Amino acid sequence: MGTTDSRLIDDLETLLPSWQRHLRAANLFPRTITAYLSTARTLARFLRVPGMPTAASGIRREHPQR
Repeated sequence: MGTTDSRLIDDLETLLPSWQRHLRAANLFPRTITAYLSTARTLARFLRVPGMPTAASGIRREHPQR
C-alpha cells in the first residue's frame, strides 16, 4: 500500500472542492460560493509565491499579514 503525502491532503487548493461541496450543502448563494472560492485561491497564490506554507495546518496569522 502506498503512502499519501499529508501535505498534499492539507493543501488549500486540494481542500477547495470539499469546501465547495460544504458551502453548497449549506445552501449559500452561488455568487457567495464563487466569491469565497476566489478569495481562497488568491490566498493560496499569495502564500505560494514567496514560499510560505499552503497547508491549512501550517498557515499562521503572521503569514497573510506579511
